[in-house]
Amino acid sequence: MSALPEREPYVNTQAVADFLDLAPSTVQDKFERGELPGYRLGHKHGRIRFKLSEVDDAIRRGRVAAAIEEDPPVVDLSERRRERSA
Repeated sequence: MSALPEREPYVNTQAVADFLDLAPSTVQDKFERGELPGYRLGHKHGRIRFKLSEVDDAIRRGRVAAAIEEDPPVVDLSERRRERSA
């Protein structure tokens, strides 16, 4: 019996976030919008897994033009609440 060929592992959202230098929530949002290729395991809210080669290929082909954009700035909601109450 011959051994199975070595396969590329599936990685989680954090690994893709590290690879692209993005926040994990940005990676998940881009997956949900169809901008990043990936796989949902199980039901509608199941875990998401990616193959880094597919993510890299999608970026190189221009399918994910906005994937490398800067994350939006963090807004301090407590500051906004203070401004409204003043």
